[in-house]
Amino acid sequence: MSTEALELAAVLQRRWNVIEALRLTPRSKPELVQACDVSRSTVDRAIDELTEYDICKRDHEVGYRLTPNGRCIVDLSETVGEGFDGIIAAGRAGLGFDVDEPDYGVRFVDTEIVTGEPHAPDQPLQEFCERLRETPCLRGFTPVVLREFVEIGIDRLRSGGISLDLVVTPAVGEYLATEYPDAFRVDVASDRANFHEATLPTSTGLAILGEDRYRSAVLLSYGNGGLEGFVETTNRLAVGWAERVFEVRKENASPVRLRRPA
Repeated sequence: MSTEALELAAVLQRRWNVIEALRLTPRSKPELVQACDVSRSTVDRAIDELTEYDICKRDHEVGYRLTPNGRCIVDLSETVGEGFDGIIAAGRAGLGFDVDEPDYGVRFVDTEIVTGEPHAPDQPLQEFCERLRETPCLRGFTPVVLREFVEIGIDRLRSGGISLDLVVTPAVGEYLATEYPDAFRVDVASDRANFHEATLPTSTGLAILGEDRYRSAVLLSYGNGGLEGFVETTNRLAVGWAERVFEVRKENASPVRLRRPA
């Protein structure tokens, strides 16, 4: 981070109460004094600093308002805050994600978190299966194989209802070719399914469901009991992050050519 960015961060931290007071509506200086519960001189200093950084400006009719840059900062802060909330909620739900990717935190913006409950320990599995039955397209990577996912994928490939683009570990690829040879020969080894092999995180899967505007990104957390839970979001920044991560994984993976069983 540059020196200028660090200085801006310090100003934002010091003057955030004034930014918050201007977030929804312009205010006069007396209104800011009252809303922030500070002295007039403190508001004067805050306005001077925020004006210097083009975060607020004088409005001769109503007092002061946020500039476009100021509104952008508010929007970014809300995104960061939502990411923090998602990370905290996922942690409290006991979900662990073994990924080390740039911009990882954005993945937790606007998330739905699904975990097992004592009365319904397989709820994450059932809910993700429902998503697989509905999505026309699945891209992503997985370090494990679950029978329920495979059988849904085979059925939907056979009916032409889904396309697959997956990165798997060599162990998963070998297991699928061994346990489902007929399906691989007839259905999976087609232009509707694309497989690559690579080294992957040991307990985390990534899925991008849907296509065009109707896409969601899902992080899946696996443990000894199978699918422990997942977080899903339709936030465009998070979906974009997931797509970039997947494309990098795929680019560094080796194509799998599924052979006919002997």
